[in-house]
Amino acid sequence: MQYIKTIAVFLIVVNLLMTLINHDSYKKYMKIFSGLILVLMITKQVRYYFSSGIIENAIDKKMQEYEIAEISNSLDNINEDIGEKAKHIYEEKIADEISLFLEKENIEVRNVAVQMSVKKAGLAFEKVIIELDNQKNVFLSEDGNYIYEAGEINVNYVSEVRIEYVNQLISKEYGIESELIHISN
Repeated sequence: MQYIKTIAVFLIVVNLLMTLINHDSYKKYMKIFSGLILVLMITKQVRYYFSSGIIENAIDKKMQEYEIAEISNSLDNINEDIGEKAKHIYEEKIADEISLFLEKENIEVRNVAVQMSVKKAGLAFEKVIIELDNQKNVFLSEDGNYIYEAGEINVNYVSEVRIEYVNQLISKEYGIESELIHISN
């Protein structure tokens, strides 16, 4: 910062001298001489920066920041690729587990599909689609006894109760939010 002040003072003194000098022939020499001194003052500071390594250090620091950003970006891309591959395997595994779980609960299932998304924190459920087998509407009570079968009471009501029951089972067992579970007959 000091060298800028020095250059500013030098330019003010040169302009003052140019104003005081009356002969044009002296002004021409004064301009050449002051220009040479100004160039030397500026190059001295530039040489100082290059010889002290300040510019090299700044360039190295920026290069390191750029390389770190590139590596971080590459790792994010690799994590996304791994996440996408793991997502499909995990979706199938969870769908199979849900099917088996519901079969153990005596709920017949036609199809289970799980959709997940890859987040920075890991995999997250987006949607669980369960298609129940509508051939037989049977519910078991807590003690394992049959509560009813289709035809004994209003089938639409049984269907709604059955869907809510399955939704609560899956939500409780797998920790999936109820809104993400879509069940159809």
